[in-house]
Amino acid sequence: MRMVELGAGVETGNEPWDPMGFSQMYKVNSLGINPHPQWLQESEIKHGRTAMLAFVGTLVIHAGIHIPGLDYTTDWYNSFPEFAAKNPLGLAQVMAGLTIWEGHYGTEAGLMWTGEGTRNPGELGFDPLNLMKGKSEADVNTMKLKEIKNGRLAMIAMAGFASEHFIPGSVPLLSGQGF
Repeated sequence: MRMVELGAGVETGNEPWDPMGFSQMYKVNSLGINPHPQWLQESEIKHGRTAMLAFVGTLVIHAGIHIPGLDYTTDWYNSFPEFAAKNPLGLAQVMAGLTIWEGHYGTEAGLMWTGEGTRNPGELGFDPLNLMKGKSEADVNTMKLKEIKNGRLAMIAMAGFASEHFIPGSVPLLSGQGF
């Protein structure tokens, strides 16, 4: 699948939607300060995956579901600082895991800034549940599109939670819900 096809869909007439030509900005100058679309897609997928995890975590915390024996707040915004304060070794474990993960995949992401990456954006070779095994290319592309759309929705949802937290009443459906 070509990289540019990820932005195409029935919503855009099966053509990539880029009315202002932002995907071509990396060609504007020779200083290398504008990222290649390959890096932008990698970034969007990474942020979408993070937002999807954050959304589920926010709902779980808000519902009052916790690890047995560990009592934390149901306020999603303060739950991680409380966890870090009560469990410094747990925080160190999270940070070590993220460091190893980013160290392993970070070099390739750096090459994507200039469009020299050797893998497709978001494809990390990690599929422990074998969700892609035996799928046709069309099915894989459909799943990738679903992931991007769900990631975008999760980023919007987390922005809504943050807005409601910092400006109470700014999101009418969340008003008074404790988000």
